Amino acid sequence: MIQQLIYNKRNRLFIVVLWFILITYFLIQWAIDDKSFETGVAILTLFASNIFSIMIPTQKDTFKVDITEKEIKLKLKYSDDSKVIYPIFKYKDNTSIERKINNLINFIYLRLQLDIKNKIPLKDSLAEELGDFSSEYEVTYKNENILSLKFLSYFYYKGAAHGNSEIITLNINLLTGEEFEFKDIFRSYGYEPVEKIVKEKLLEHDCKDMYFDFESIHLRVNQNFYINNNDNLVIVFFKYEIGPGCCDIIEIEVNRKDFLDFINPNGPLSLLYSKYTEDRYIDKGHTFDYIFSLHKRFKF
Repeated sequence: MIQQLIYNKRNRLFIVVLWFILITYFLIQWAIDDKSFETGVAILTLFASNIFSIMIPTQKDTFKVDITEKEIKLKLKYSDDSKVIYPIFKYKDNTSIERKINNLINFIYLRLQLDIKNKIPLKDSLAEELGDFSSEYEVTYKNENILSLKFLSYFYYKGAAHGNSEIITLNINLLTGEEFEFKDIFRSYGYEPVEKIVKEKLLEHDCKDMYFDFESIHLRVNQNFYINNNDNLVIVFFKYEIGPGCCDIIEIEVNRKDFLDFINPNGPLSLLYSKYTEDRYIDKGHTFDYIFSLHKRFKF
């Protein structure tokens, strides 16, 4: 939770106020010739070199992510209107993370066998076979440290009875520029209860009577998912993954209150959900995090 300590405005205000209260106290002790002054100065000097960076952390600016949208048309034999709309990210003052994010975006399209830089399929045979293709994206969640993206693509091969849709999700830790997966967000004992919640919701879905084998449905370590604007988790099942094509892509939204107890405290979503779980830190043994949350209960 160090990021929360440094980058949350209320946390920074509390640290600065506390620092000035302590320095004032020890100056008074020095004025009355109390030896605790020497001890106090030794302690405060440990923080003095960083106090101004806490007041105005320069790294805050690196959280400014600008997203521009670009549209390209693909060169396909049977279609003049196949297009791809994709995002390009500009990460202020942090070109390293910016490059990582855009490389992750490019890799999404490489998985779709598309070269978005040259506006062509990677294989000549695809240009000959695809009757239609389109792809667009949605930013489902963005804050200072988490970015969730959903890419929706539609394929139609010449001569096929119908087209197919596909969703690929991408979840990025903006503190590092790295992608994180489903296996990274929960404690080891959290998979079973979360899976149970998802299966209960699947039984409420319109396709509840059409699943191939309901008992065999399990959440994979690389399960497709994204965070939405309600801070909830959305689990994605591919078309044909658990049911027939008429069910299409199945998305199951899990309310945050149902999985807060299972969030990995060292995982990428711990900062996002800390605002809902601070009163649980002591119960979970995270007394270090709990101490930093106490200031919210203080009255000045």
